[in-house]
Amino acid sequence: MITLICGAPIGAVIGVLFFALNTAIVQWVAKMFKGTGSYNQLIYAIAAFTAPIMLVSGVISALTLIPFIGLCFTIISLGISIYSLVLLVMAVKGVNQFGWGEAIGSVLLPGIVIGVLCGCLVVGVLTLLGPVIGDVFSTINQSLGGY
Repeated sequence: MITLICGAPIGAVIGVLFFALNTAIVQWVAKMFKGTGSYNQLIYAIAAFTAPIMLVSGVISALTLIPFIGLCFTIISLGISIYSLVLLVMAVKGVNQFGWGEAIGSVLLPGIVIGVLCGCLVVGVLTLLGPVIGDVFSTINQSLGGY
């Protein structure tokens, strides 16, 4: 109970920070595509549809816990996620007054770049840890009587 009481406000603050940071990154990329909007305009447009979608998603995510019927609500939740992504692209398009390609690029490009960077980071860490992990498995194999 204490975790819920203390965790909810901390989660809310972290959620707001990531929302603001994500919006800033999307607007920054939109500016690179010669967008004419501002950060304040974009955050207002995104917040206008994000708040109701978050409320609906919260109710639907609770309903996904129901056995058998939860699968239907999971599919509905997927549809709401896709709808939210379309609304985000439309908000970027409307605020920055450019075409669909630039809007889609502004929304998807930061995620692709961050995904590639995280992937490179994981590969780099695994490359550095490879010899250590190999030694651990070799030691385990020898202690079990293997060759």
